[in-house]
Amino acid sequence: MHKLSIRFLLNLGRIILLILMATAVLVVSIWICSPKWINQADNYIVQKYNNAYLDQLKTARGLLLKGDVDDGREIIEELLNDLDDIEKRDRLGPIKRSGFKLITETLKKSGHNEKAISWYERWIGFDEMDVYARSAHALLLSRMSGHSNKGEMLLRDLANTYPYDVALDSYYSMIMKRGESDEETANIFAKAFLIFLASFDK
Repeated sequence: MHKLSIRFLLNLGRIILLILMATAVLVVSIWICSPKWINQADNYIVQKYNNAYLDQLKTARGLLLKGDVDDGREIIEELLNDLDDIEKRDRLGPIKRSGFKLITETLKKSGHNEKAISWYERWIGFDEMDVYARSAHALLLSRMSGHSNKGEMLLRDLANTYPYDVALDSYYSMIMKRGESDEETANIFAKAFLIFLASFDK
């Protein structure tokens, strides 16, 4: 009886090994001979994966448009928490950025500036090179009591480093709010104008 059990287990092991080998050969054959099938399967899986998060984003936008701010905000926060480990260059990176943009804009509109600042900081941690996030963050700080000096300093640094597009727009908004200008401001705008002119030579 003992010998029969051992023989049975050996035979079973051989069968399992043969099945595994056949499966491996089949997978390798498909991979080599039919890359189109592999690409189609990969695209399908990726699309399903991305759409799940895109649907959350669309649902949140729809709720916000209807004026249901609390539920819309809750969905975006859940989405961003689910995507917490996603890096800038991951497939879901653009969706995460859209979520950050939506949550910060929503919080600002509803007057929750402190929470908006917290989400801006997470956004900048996700992508420290995102000039839009850094400019919007600095501009909001410049308009908040107790944070205005820090915000103005950040905006000035950004406008000097990136004297174009959104950084310059945010800096200009701050200057207009204060109703004053100075030599440094004039230099920043002159620098931006020179960059604009240089773009025609390319």
